[in-house]
Amino acid sequence: MRINVSLCLINRHQPVRDEVHWDGWGYRSTCRSCGKLVQRESKGLWRKAEPRQPPETPFNRSSD
Repeated sequence: MRINVSLCLINRHQPVRDEVHWDGWGYRSTCRSCGKLVQRESKGLWRKAEPRQPPETPFNRSSD
């Protein structure tokens, strides 16, 4: 457990395998050690997830 928390401090997370899901842009899960939302960058490499914005369309475009 101590090694896992140390990895979280340098943004290397381990996902809860049963919670991994595809959200349309990539795989996301919860970190087993710290409980934060994580996303897969490449096979075996999980990082803290950034919030995603929906793509801009004519229907949700902000009016300036």
